[in-house]
Amino acid sequence: MIIRRLGSQLLRVAIRRAPPELRGWGEAMRNEMDAIENDWAAFRWAIGGAASLFRGFELPIRDVSEVPQRLERLQSTMRRQHVGGYLVCFLVMAGFSYYLVIFPNIGERVGSVLTILGAGVSAVQLHENNARRRRAAVSNGDSSAAPDRYQSVLQHMRDFHRGTWFWSRLIAILPGPLLFAYAFHRTHPEPLGSFLAGIVGFLVLGIIAIPLNLNRSRKFQRELDRLNDLRKQP
Repeated sequence: MIIRRLGSQLLRVAIRRAPPELRGWGEAMRNEMDAIENDWAAFRWAIGGAASLFRGFELPIRDVSEVPQRLERLQSTMRRQHVGGYLVCFLVMAGFSYYLVIFPNIGERVGSVLTILGAGVSAVQLHENNARRRRAAVSNGDSSAAPDRYQSVLQHMRDFHRGTWFWSRLIAILPGPLLFAYAFHRTHPEPLGSFLAGIVGFLVLGIIAIPLNLNRSRKFQRELDRLNDLRKQP
């Protein structure tokens, strides 16, 4: 019974966050879930429905009239993501500033400084991208300008997740934690397996960040291409 309630709650969240045109379909999915007798089957149904609703955010734009709504939704999403990014950068910088004070080893201190600088690079990029996005989306009261604003915001977000912006962030953040972990292991001997597991785990996160960011960049590019095609139509 608990697993069924969990699935139902997940669907409710997905419905609330779904685009308006998909919410009716989501409610129908939730009603059909009530007719499924097996709790685990109902839970799987809810997972599938929620995944479909979340994938609805990737639906390409179908008409230029959708632009104001999509621009507002994109702006809201980006604001939340920027706040989360600022918070992560602050926590990393605060944590390694503490390590810089309590660890006397030069390797640990240099690693801490490099990590703080790397997080600082990410924070500066977030701030600059946020400022560019807000300038691009400024409304002058003319609804006909919405497609231009939407196009500009999409271009900024596309570039943020690829090219110089992305690779400079990745290169800036990687060396510090690796050097810190190596120096910490030399100063505080621990089983080699634990040390290697930490290093490999961090590298895996860095590697995973590459396709995630490039996929987001391609998603924004697809939306740009579709928007340009629609604007060319008579």
